[in-house]
Amino acid sequence: MSTIPPTRSTGNGRLTPNPLLEAALEYAGKGWRVFPIHSPTVDKCSCGKPDCKKVGKHPRTAHGLTDASTDAAIIRDWWKRWPAANVGIATGPESGVFVLDVDGEDGQASLTPLEALGHLPQTLRAHTGRMGPDEERTGFHLYFYWPAGANLHNSAGMLGQGLDIRAAGGYVVAPPSLHASGLRYEWAQDESAIAEAPAWLIAKVSKPADTALPLQTGFLYKGQRNDVLFRLSSSWRRHGATQDQLERQLLAENARRCRPPLERDEILKLAANVASRYSPGGPDPLEEAWAKADAEGPFYCSWDKFLALIRHLHASRPGLPILLPVVRIGKLIGCDRTLVGRHRQRAISLGLIREVKAYIPHETATLFMVLALPD
Repeated sequence: MSTIPPTRSTGNGRLTPNPLLEAALEYAGKGWRVFPIHSPTVDKCSCGKPDCKKVGKHPRTAHGLTDASTDAAIIRDWWKRWPAANVGIATGPESGVFVLDVDGEDGQASLTPLEALGHLPQTLRAHTGRMGPDEERTGFHLYFYWPAGANLHNSAGMLGQGLDIRAAGGYVVAPPSLHASGLRYEWAQDESAIAEAPAWLIAKVSKPADTALPLQTGFLYKGQRNDVLFRLSSSWRRHGATQDQLERQLLAENARRCRPPLERDEILKLAANVASRYSPGGPDPLEEAWAKADAEGPFYCSWDKFLALIRHLHASRPGLPILLPVVRIGKLIGCDRTLVGRHRQRAISLGLIREVKAYIPHETATLFMVLALPD
């Protein structure tokens, strides 16, 4: 078996697109955090270890899963360095999805009695390279939206033999990655949309609240640093911090937790942005706008809530761009961050808002200009 060269000459001096890179960029565009995975080779695995136990399934980067990103420049650099790298998708709340891994005939046999607990909806499915005795594919991944406020954890065999859950702190190998069998992972032809997981499945794989792990206060990596520092500095500002205090605290936090640390100029710019945006000790503009919007209720759906929030944010900053962070809005209006992301895209397509620029280098925190007030 050999790895198919993903980039090759067309004969006129041009190179064909790399389908692995194109897939990684497409997934990142959906908000899924991706990273490069080792791939099967003639000598077994690109990691070079003759006794590799996870051929084509383990990370290539130094920090593995924690390096996962939606940054297109970072992703292009990875696949420029490793053009044949398999594509990994980090599961969990940051990507907005979790995956039920049905591994072969054992997994399918275990899934049947589970479905007696309730209907398992049709959802996005990816076929793996796992094959049965009749040389038919027997393994597949079922993708589900991450439920808001859920505490899902990775498990292997907890639901039954051959059934694994990939949730917070986990990942899956995604199409068109190469499997050790020589087949490539591929999406099912029906191209079903991602579904919400049924309540019985969430209950089965949730960790009880009283045994939940505490929130981490450790290192921050690419894709986390700016967002966390922005939220921290906004909180400090609302508690009365001056711009000088913001700078000192952000520089200290950056040196202590960020891996690698951000440039000093970026930290100073972030402090200046927060100081100019919020008054010391003043209310959170997002919470203030939602309090006014919420008073207009009742609302029929989260889309109506989202539109009401935009109206009041615009009223508080007429003619100026507004910030629409999906995680915080989801918590305010009571829905999943992924749904907020879809509302944001719908508002763009309807001509209600326009993306202006990244307020901070993170896909969930972007400035938008209101073009037309929603009804």
